Amino acid sequence: MKAARFPLNRYSALVAIISLMVFFTSFIGFLNATNNIFLDALQGENDVRSEIVIVGIDDASLAEIGSWPWDRSVFADVIGTVITQDPGVIGIDVLFLEERSGDDELMAVLERSPVPVVFGSKLDGENVLASVFDSPRGFVNFDQDADGKIRKTLPWRQTAESCELSFSLAVMREYLRLTDSSGLCSETVELRSNSFAVEPDGLSFAYSRHPFRYVSIADVYNGTVDPETFTNAIVLIGSTAVDLRSNLNDNFTGVLGNSLPGVEIHANIINSYLTGSFYRQPPVAFVAVSILLVTYAIAWADFRYKRIFTGTALLVAALAVNFAVSIMLFQFGWQNCFIQVLLALLAAFISSIIIKYTLQDREARFVKKSVLPLS
Repeated sequence: MKAARFPLNRYSALVAIISLMVFFTSFIGFLNATNNIFLDALQGENDVRSEIVIVGIDDASLAEIGSWPWDRSVFADVIGTVITQDPGVIGIDVLFLEERSGDDELMAVLERSPVPVVFGSKLDGENVLASVFDSPRGFVNFDQDADGKIRKTLPWRQTAESCELSFSLAVMREYLRLTDSSGLCSETVELRSNSFAVEPDGLSFAYSRHPFRYVSIADVYNGTVDPETFTNAIVLIGSTAVDLRSNLNDNFTGVLGNSLPGVEIHANIINSYLTGSFYRQPPVAFVAVSILLVTYAIAWADFRYKRIFTGTALLVAALAVNFAVSIMLFQFGWQNCFIQVLLALLAAFISSIIIKYTLQDREARFVKKSVLPLS
């Protein structure tokens, strides 16, 4: 009686298939959330562009100018001061959805302004709640992930009437003086020579730990800012106070886990447009083929050499490569499915152990039976 020859290729292929099945079934809620935590930890190294200046409605401004809401003449004075320094564009991340005192003064400033001023709008289903002023606009709504963090931006949305640009993209359109917006409301957003492919759930933008240039709105109102602070700048006016409400929640959670005002999230999105720092996911088919080949090779070597530490050493090496490759890909704008690949590699290791020791046990029993004396 002869023992069957060990089918090396067949069992290696079986391990690879099991790993692939684990990979495809691991794209579920908590595992995706775990992968997001890993990717979030890599964020923050994006440089900030000096063109972006945040004018904050902060606690000091509320104490000096008065409680919220302010008379619109305050914004007329602030915008009038900013305009004198010849900025590139002004974006107002405050909702002016109803008429109030001081509107005439603000309208007069807008009518004589040579600088485009973008107002925030709000999406309510398929309807747009727009500013009372006839000026460029963009929706300030954010889509939050299940953990409350904001990782993506939708550049535009189709509404009941037309295509509504996001606040950040509307600011970029005016800053670049794009007269034709047809290249913005599409699956690929085109900003001059740069183009960004939009996934169904939006663009994954980059956060920065570095601070943006910041000025308190009280300093602008009082005329105490440096005379060249806003020259050629992207000026974003919005709430940075913790408790201010302007018909929309003004404080959110960024990927770094810190509370951020909406205007600063818009600043990060605009910064991503300027630096081209949007993240993409590698094609799942490419990752799957890589897993198939790597796990097959690991299983083949483990089955072939049958040394006690072979499988463990190969697993550790593969995990280290997965970690290093994920970090390297992130630096080039790719968000790898690190956790899913890790689970696939662990599945290869565990399944190869089970197969190996099952076959060894079967072989041992075969040998034991073959050497028993005939009765």
